[in-house]
Amino acid sequence: MRKKIWRMSEDQFDKENPRLVSSVEQIEISGYPDDNITGEFELSVTNGLSARGMIFSSNPYVVCLNPQFDDSRIKVRYRVYSESFLEGDELEGYFTALYNGGELRIPYQVKILERFPMTSIGEIHSLSDFTELAREHWNEAIRLFWSGDFAHFIAKQGEQLRLLYEGYARSLPGSANLEEFLVAAGCKEPVSFEVKEEQRCFYVRKENQKEGISSTKYQWG
Repeated sequence: MRKKIWRMSEDQFDKENPRLVSSVEQIEISGYPDDNITGEFELSVTNGLSARGMIFSSNPYVVCLNPQFDDSRIKVRYRVYSESFLEGDELEGYFTALYNGGELRIPYQVKILERFPMTSIGEIHSLSDFTELAREHWNEAIRLFWSGDFAHFIAKQGEQLRLLYEGYARSLPGSANLEEFLVAAGCKEPVSFEVKEEQRCFYVRKENQKEGISSTKYQWG
C-alpha cells in the first residue's frame, strides 16, 4: 500500500483496469403470475483488482436489488415484477454493469408459466388427464372438481365447457355432479346397473324376512 501511495505521489498511476466477468452468459428464469420471482448471479474480477460501478436493467419489470458495487466479487440479486403479466407471456432484456474498467452486458429471458392443477398423477393439462384422475382416484377428482384451481383450469378449455362446469359448480358438492359433468362433456359413459333376478317371492309370515339381490355395475364412476 505504501508503495502504491508513493507511486501515486510521483504521478505514477496504475494503467491496468479491472476485468469483470459474469458467472452466467445468459439468465433464463420462469415463474407464475403473482409469484415472487427472484434470482441472483455473480460478477467477479479476473485480474485481482476491485471493480466499482452500477448495474442497470433494460426492462422496468426486472429490477436489480443491489445496483451499486465496489468489490472484486459481487453477488447480484434481482426481482421480476410479474403481477401485470399473463400466463404464457415472456420478458426479455439485459443487465448492464458499468464499471471503472468498461461495460458488461448480461441478457435475460423471463417466462411466465401456465398454472396447472397438481394431483397424485401429476399436473392436469387437459380434460383427458382429469378423466384419468377420476378413473384412478375418484375421491381426489371430486375434491379437485370443487376447487378454485380446477375452475381456473376449466376456464381455459373453451366457452362451452366452462358454461357446462359452472352449471354443475353452482349445485351442492357431490359425487353425482362430477359423474354428470364427465358424461355431459363426453369423457365417459354413464354408470349403469344390471339386476339379473327378475322377481322374488315372499310368503306372509309373522317374523321379519330379509333377502338380498346382486347387481352388476357397468362403467367406472
